[in-house]
Amino acid sequence: MKGKIVSFTTVIAFVVSMILAVSICAAGEYPEKPIKFLIPFGVGGDTDLSGRLVAQGMEKNLKGTLVPTNKPGAGGSLAYEALRNEKPDGYTLCWVTSSIFTTSNIGNIDFSYADLTPIARIAMVPMPIVVRDDAPWRTWADFVEDAKKNPAKYKFGHVGTGSVGHMLAVALTEAAKIKTIMAPVGVKGRVPGLLGKKIDMTNGPIGEFLEYVKAGKMRFLVIPSANRHPMFPDVPIPKDLGYDVVFDMMFAVFAPKNVSQDIVDNLRSALSKTDQSFGPWLDYAKNKGHLVSYMDGSEFEKWAANEHAFVADLMKRAGLYLKKKKQ
Repeated sequence: MKGKIVSFTTVIAFVVSMILAVSICAAGEYPEKPIKFLIPFGVGGDTDLSGRLVAQGMEKNLKGTLVPTNKPGAGGSLAYEALRNEKPDGYTLCWVTSSIFTTSNIGNIDFSYADLTPIARIAMVPMPIVVRDDAPWRTWADFVEDAKKNPAKYKFGHVGTGSVGHMLAVALTEAAKIKTIMAPVGVKGRVPGLLGKKIDMTNGPIGEFLEYVKAGKMRFLVIPSANRHPMFPDVPIPKDLGYDVVFDMMFAVFAPKNVSQDIVDNLRSALSKTDQSFGPWLDYAKNKGHLVSYMDGSEFEKWAANEHAFVADLMKRAGLYLKKKKQ
């Protein structure tokens, strides 16, 4: 009888060990199928190209397949809505920009970044204030002095009301205590609008203006980052001007809410390796002036919370907070 009990116990132990082994094996197989990688803006732009390169790096490090899927519209809102409605199984991710903070605070979406799973921040993209090279202002201080003498005379072009660029323009003009005409010109209207003298200045991802700056057609007055840009060490940052403004654009990867920690850990490992050593992405980022700055976990969540609150405060002062909220 005793021998039978030992034999039965051994069988149970064997079965349990096999179940655990299968579970561990299964957990280590993620991803087992292609991962949809939503990109919130159109094909060919900087957000699209950056996202596709990071997706390639993730493929290499995850040993899986990512399928970049452009879902533009409403300042990124359509992609973020789609992400929120997907299953939290790790098979839908989204390439997220700082528009997650602007779209939620203006009311295009009825949720915030906190209703998703922040996987990791990948890079920060400086958003310089740019003017034509023949503009009468050699420095930001020159412009501020002129704008104070001529309030609401000059046009500050931006992508659209409530966009990242618009909020940056609000932040800087408020800090300088000047008034300008905020002119929504769209993504495709920034460069031709500036060169065609329809607007007096604009801002946007730094890479959009590099060729014009190098050709002597445009110049930067200020780059609103925390530190001076390595490519433009002579261009001041807001801190140099006495302003408490830092407003770069984020590139990050998010997943739906409640993705398992095992999957989150796998994704973070792949993204960290991509940010450290995936040559095509690192070369592109360097050439475009992006600042690779990996961040995840509680540090990223704290940073995102501060950024969200900063944008909310700006929108309240500008009378835009939840303005587009559906009734």
